[in-house]
Amino acid sequence: MVLENLGVKDQVIKGKLQIVKVEEDQKTPIPGVVFTVKDVDGNLVEEITTDKDGFAFTSDLRYGQYFIQEKSAPYQFWIDKTVYPISILEYGVTIVKYIPNKQVEIKLEIKKLDSETNEPLAGAIFEIHDEQGNVVSFDYINDKKEVVTQTRLITNEVGVARTRGFLKTGTYTLVEVEAPKGYLKTSPIEFTVDRDTEFVELPVIGKTLIQEIGNQPTKTEIIKLSENTGEPLEGVELRLTHTETQKVILEWISGLEPVLFKGLEIGETYVVEEVKAPEGYFLADPIEFTVEETADLVTITMLNELIPEIQTQAFHMNGQKEAYPTESMSVIDTVTYQNLIVGKEYRLAGKLLDVETQEIVVEAEIVFTPEASSGTIEMIFTFDGSKLLGKELVVFEDLYRGERKVATHSELTDQDQTVNIPDIGTKVSVHELDSSNVNNIVITDTVSYKQLTPGVEYTIKGWLMDQSTGEKLLIEGEEVFSVTSFTPESKNESVDMTFEFNYSSLTKGDVVVFEELYLNGELIAEHKDLNDTNQTFSFIEVVIQKRDADSKKELKDVEFTLYDVNGNVLKQSVTDEQGTARFLVPQGNYILKETKAVTLYAINQQSIELTLTGQEIDHTVSLVIDNKRLPELPKTGVDDPGLNVALGSLFVGGLFLVLSYAYKRKERSDETMED
Repeated sequence: MVLENLGVKDQVIKGKLQIVKVEEDQKTPIPGVVFTVKDVDGNLVEEITTDKDGFAFTSDLRYGQYFIQEKSAPYQFWIDKTVYPISILEYGVTIVKYIPNKQVEIKLEIKKLDSETNEPLAGAIFEIHDEQGNVVSFDYINDKKEVVTQTRLITNEVGVARTRGFLKTGTYTLVEVEAPKGYLKTSPIEFTVDRDTEFVELPVIGKTLIQEIGNQPTKTEIIKLSENTGEPLEGVELRLTHTETQKVILEWISGLEPVLFKGLEIGETYVVEEVKAPEGYFLADPIEFTVEETADLVTITMLNELIPEIQTQAFHMNGQKEAYPTESMSVIDTVTYQNLIVGKEYRLAGKLLDVETQEIVVEAEIVFTPEASSGTIEMIFTFDGSKLLGKELVVFEDLYRGERKVATHSELTDQDQTVNIPDIGTKVSVHELDSSNVNNIVITDTVSYKQLTPGVEYTIKGWLMDQSTGEKLLIEGEEVFSVTSFTPESKNESVDMTFEFNYSSLTKGDVVVFEELYLNGELIAEHKDLNDTNQTFSFIEVVIQKRDADSKKELKDVEFTLYDVNGNVLKQSVTDEQGTARFLVPQGNYILKETKAVTLYAINQQSIELTLTGQEIDHTVSLVIDNKRLPELPKTGVDDPGLNVALGSLFVGGLFLVLSYAYKRKERSDETMED
């Protein structure tokens, strides 16, 4: 059978697909969304992209089933992964498919933790800033049905804070405005919201970005050190207190390691104080400090200063405790110190005082920086010592660090810090003449001294001076001197010196004793005053003029005897052709008697007591003794001497005894020594 073409053709069924891409409001078009069109075998037929109106058209599609899927979308929209099936069943028909897209929106949840313990932290305050630095805010309705704007996120008791609304795509900065008390603020955290942002889907809340933020607590350590050694001090009771509230944060006993405080509040002021100083140390000053916002460990070091000790030893420039007084003399005080801080500046202030009156003689000070904790330093005091005879001087020293006195040494009775300016005085006494050696004289000079050091040997050198010439007294060309060494038992005593010499070659006048006091061969005091009556003794001449009472004629060969107060014969003298008899004797008490008369004259039985003081005018005592001649007796043939004497006594009526004591006026020294 043959079929013929009757002119009828088969038509292929083709149609189109229009995709309308809009946001969830079904109104706002979304341009730039790319879709894939695949056949039932999964072969890509074509890709289409929405235009500005959100439309995308396929070319003519042959009859059959196709699958449409979103391949890409603008960054601010989630990509719809749904595969949409469509079928081309009718010729020339355009199938319209509305596919809405959701914008990328994510909430933010902050979890605030202690970075060391992972404990949740409440009270942290955050802001979210957009790319322009503006604070992102969220409006929401509170429990009172009021519209409230959220601009800050504050962590609750479990350390969590969330945004009330969603963040759209973009780059944001999470800024910690205020950290929990005792913690440091974290640095701003930049984050991005887009399709790639990792989130969790929380019930009711929705897509949420969770940001864990750890906070570092403030760290403050307090350590107790010796300022002298730099080593830790154990066993010191310390206290940390909040300054404003006076709340005690902690009381503790210091050890070898510092005590660490975490979480002291930034900007708050605290004070650490020492309750009781360690033995041998000053109580440390309280330390007040304000907690700064820093991640560094802050160390508060409380230093204790060992209580310094000073001892002093004062000497004159000669290295002795005594020195000869001059108008410019110096005392060196060697100060021994302990427990000073190396490299720190100190000031040593000293005073030299009169021990008796405690008046300041002179002051001095020196500033120094010790190179070792223990050592010595010398302080020199220069002053006029000529007006301080017999004074005991003591050095007081105060040691300062800054304006604070850290040590003192001020003991009036401490002999180590005491020096002396000796003084000596003399008191001469003349011994009675020895009848067996009458031309030999012994004198004792009692030297009183002040301010000598007990237990130390001293030497006194003395010699005799002729007051009339001011020169040394010479006997047969030799000086008369004496040397005595002694060791005092107390600071103020006296010592005797003896001078013995033959005075027969001397003449009347005054003799003065000069004394010098030596220590280790160095002169430290002297007493040399020609006008000091206390150190002066005298030789006096007794002149007797013997005359006839009537004729006033001098009587020769009359013998006079000088006795001591005990009746011992000392000297005898016979009147010369001028009727004069002389005796040269030292000051003292004597008895004068006529012991032999001339023929026809009776012996004067009267004893004349002489008290010779050296105050006599011209050192002379003149006695005029007139005797009457015995009457001649008639011749009786009887020669009875006894009768002659008796008769002579009856007729001795012409005896005139003229005693002339003239006292020489002397200038006395105003300076006297107390015995």
